[in-house]
Amino acid sequence: LRHAGFVLLAAPRTQAYGRILIVIPKKVGSAPERNKLRRQIKSIFYEEKLYERGYDWVAIVKPAATQLSFAQVRDLFLQAKLPS
Repeated sequence: LRHAGFVLLAAPRTQAYGRILIVIPKKVGSAPERNKLRRQIKSIFYEEKLYERGYDWVAIVKPAATQLSFAQVRDLFLQAKLPS
């Protein structure tokens, strides 16, 4: 999934559970903003049980992500189309 604020990649998981890698460069806001985004993404990953979908995830965050609300970020993760 490509969005102005994120690039979400998924690959078939290599372990019994899915994992997530969050990449946030220093161009994305201040340290507290980057940490907040990181916490939000982890929260979505665990609350929505994305680790059970059978994929390892990579979230590459772009500067436009600082303008998105938590609900918008959650919707982006949930609408990511994954291969069958």
